[in-house]
Amino acid sequence: MKIRVRLLSWLLGIVLPALYCFATEPTPVPGTDSPSVDAGLEQQETPDEENAPPPETDSSNSEYWSLEELLSFAESNNPTLSEAAAWVDIALGNQTQVGLYPNPILYYNGANITKSMAGQQGGLVEQTIMLGGKLKLNRAVAAQTVNQATWLQQQQIYRVTNAVRLRYYEILGAQRRIELTGTLVKLAEKGADVTRKLQQSGEGTLTDVLQAEIEVGQAEILLNNARNEYDGSWGQLSAVLGSPGMQPVNITGTLDEEVPTFEWNETYGWLLGNSPEIMVAQTAISRAEFAIRRAQVEPIPNLNFQAWVQRDTQVNQNIMQFQVGVPTPLWNRNQGGKYSAFAEYRRAVAASEQVELSLKDRLAVAYRRYRNASQQVANYREKILPRAKRSLELIREGYQRGELNFLQVLVAQRTYFQTSLAYIDSLTELWKSTATISGMLLTEDSEASTVPTSNTPLGL
Repeated sequence: MKIRVRLLSWLLGIVLPALYCFATEPTPVPGTDSPSVDAGLEQQETPDEENAPPPETDSSNSEYWSLEELLSFAESNNPTLSEAAAWVDIALGNQTQVGLYPNPILYYNGANITKSMAGQQGGLVEQTIMLGGKLKLNRAVAAQTVNQATWLQQQQIYRVTNAVRLRYYEILGAQRRIELTGTLVKLAEKGADVTRKLQQSGEGTLTDVLQAEIEVGQAEILLNNARNEYDGSWGQLSAVLGSPGMQPVNITGTLDEEVPTFEWNETYGWLLGNSPEIMVAQTAISRAEFAIRRAQVEPIPNLNFQAWVQRDTQVNQNIMQFQVGVPTPLWNRNQGGKYSAFAEYRRAVAASEQVELSLKDRLAVAYRRYRNASQQVANYREKILPRAKRSLELIREGYQRGELNFLQVLVAQRTYFQTSLAYIDSLTELWKSTATISGMLLTEDSEASTVPTSNTPLGL
């Protein structure tokens, strides 16, 4: 009996104070001033564990990166941003090109030339005179394409920024889970050691040992899952950063900062007024309107002007001739072009309406995630975690009075850690949903628009 009391008292001196630390007010993580739910873990380690290695999240690099540094790195290295910038330059070049006047054509003509006579020699200049404001309208259509490309570039900037933020919060959550589950594994292993000693002393049973070993196995699964989540999120982050071979580094920050709040009507109105997707759709309508005007003036004939200057050496005279040609829009009055232009306008209007519907649909999903996570975090902070703290206190008191057995201690330990992990999951989800909304709902899953080119409808 004395052995049992001594061993179990030693165990409780480790386990319960550790769990108590998880239930108390969190302390800041390194590099921040914000509280953390899993603070105090280091303080509960026994002397032989003071030199234990840190969680396996930054073994290859001691450098610390902030969210701002990650965003700056992605801005400089993500290839999709370079591609989006190139699309803008392509549109600018096209805007210049479609407004240029046709080049004149120069001819040389020689006739009746022999060894003894120079005959008739001269030159011809041919120039097309553009009428109907076609070049001006070309530039107007192309200018709207430039605007579209610019807004699409903004879309891609948001997508990359949001991808970095989402992976950043996932990594923060994974780091917290690794720390928490790593401690859970250590405590579970200590509990298993104690139950084995109790069995050897005749004061425990094989059932107790097996149950304790099950607790160790379950804790190891949670730890491995957390490490896998960290590795997966870091792999995705390195891809977004444009550096797939980049080794994991320390990520500074916390999930415990104050989260922005959103109200449905205000957020939806803000999206409609500021979303790059809306701007792209509205620019497409403007482009289609100019394209209709351009199609309407296409039948207006251009003038083909020709001028000859010729020297007849036989009669020693200079001859000048002028000729003007006008295509007659008798059969081709650009009927098909006009029809297509009006159809493109209808398509652009319908697409704009669809963008608004899509934004509302995606906002509903993101807002639901935000509300759920926000309520969960509030419940954990205000109700569940404080009650878990009180439950641990009661378990400690009950065990000291001999009213509870050791298996109940193990179950309580697992329950508290699982609750803490669920709290971290809720915090992570809250920040991810917040980043999605703040980032105009532009994530990897949102469909990207296309810049009109010479190979797309109405491309010039």
